[in-house]
Amino acid sequence: MGAGQPPSMREELMLTREVCGPEFRSYCSNVPLGGGRGIQCLEANAANLSPRCKAALADIRARR
Repeated sequence: MGAGQPPSMREELMLTREVCGPEFRSYCSNVPLGGGRGIQCLEANAANLSPRCKAALADIRARR
């Protein structure tokens, strides 16, 4: 994944379902996945996320 590109759909699904599932359902359930929208929503709600979810977001951000 190149700099500035949104995460792949696979990365987004992994994050939103496996790592940040409860947070995604609580804060972003109305957001369609794809194009990084799910991750953007989670980032916008960073203050409410678990440490595990925050770490996964940071990992994806570092690879952008």
